[in-house]
Amino acid sequence: MKPLLVGRSYELLFSPDERTAIALGPALVLWDLESRGREVIGRPFRYLAHAALSPDGARLAVVNTSGKLAMLDARTLTAVWQADFGFGEGSNLVWLADGSAFVVGSWDGTIAIVERDEPKLRARDDAPNRMVRRFDEVLSA
Repeated sequence: MKPLLVGRSYELLFSPDERTAIALGPALVLWDLESRGREVIGRPFRYLAHAALSPDGARLAVVNTSGKLAMLDARTLTAVWQADFGFGEGSNLVWLADGSAFVVGSWDGTIAIVERDEPKLRARDDAPNRMVRRFDEVLSA
């Protein structure tokens, strides 16, 4: 089997059906795992930091080092929406189990729940001087 040479990447995400993978680095690269070929390259903005696939694999939430967020179509890597809520550098992203929203934190102490289908905050909590570095999972919101 031909190896998958993803190049420089910070995260590698697998679709729920395990047919594709998305490498996050200077750009997002969608790979077909069967053919081992690149399908799509996407750059919603500069300095990508973290990404997370929705539970159904249809959407990809992305945050950059300035805290800007984007929701992408996971098959085409095109933007559904982009937003800047004024967060600092973003932590990783974690989807709610039902896929209706995701949670993001920032190094400035912000924790927010962001809607899937529109750039709207469901909830936000600011805790100055408390860095949010990583979420492992979200049980409920």
